[in-house]
Amino acid sequence: MPAEEVACVIMEPVAGDAGIVVPPKDYVEELYALCKENGILFAVDEVQQGMGRTGKWWAIQHFDIEPDLLSTAKSLGSGMPISAVVGRSKIMDSLEAPAHLFTTAGNPVCCAAALATIEVIEEEQLVEKSRVDGEYAKQRFQAMQSEFDFIGDVRGIGLNLGIEIVKDKVTHEKDQAAGLKIIYQAFAKGLAIITIAKSVLRFQPALTMTRAELDRAIDTLHEVFTDLRDNKIPDALVDENVGW
Repeated sequence: MPAEEVACVIMEPVAGDAGIVVPPKDYVEELYALCKENGILFAVDEVQQGMGRTGKWWAIQHFDIEPDLLSTAKSLGSGMPISAVVGRSKIMDSLEAPAHLFTTAGNPVCCAAALATIEVIEEEQLVEKSRVDGEYAKQRFQAMQSEFDFIGDVRGIGLNLGIEIVKDKVTHEKDQAAGLKIIYQAFAKGLAIITIAKSVLRFQPALTMTRAELDRAIDTLHEVFTDLRDNKIPDALVDENVGW
């Protein structure tokens, strides 16, 4: 496709539902440079990864790049329905009404929730807390890799981790059944967690959680991993609950 036919390249700085995949920095830098060389806008999707989740306000900041456009939602309103597109003034000012119009845009209650969310993140220093807690959690999960043969990889940035459950550590063949056993056994023990990309545990706790709560979550997963290793989770649990 000719460059002049490409208006914009959109990427998620950390691929969330693909399994919490962090791309190499030079890949992102080269993609950004390619866009700039050809007059193509570079936009990032920060709906899942933004608002401090990765230990910086925006995941793209880990790559030292300033995008042309950025989308955010979900965490922006702490559960209230609100989203936003942030962009360079030259781009945003070029939009004539109603070029950027949504049915539910500008709801005053949701806007108040977003402002309160930003205030709490700043006052409680949750961005830095996410970085510190994320490094701690990652180290604990990485220590479990040598204990459990089915943990193929532990990856991510900040409180945004993916724990890959595999049949073989060499081939990294996904073990979807084992992943399902883990999430249902965890739920039975009081911990809600899901799998993405078939067998990657998505560990994305609230940024406000205490260290004691974080330890409890990690300890619970360790108990579940032990149950799986010792064949204490029945196959019927998965057969009866497929379709999480």
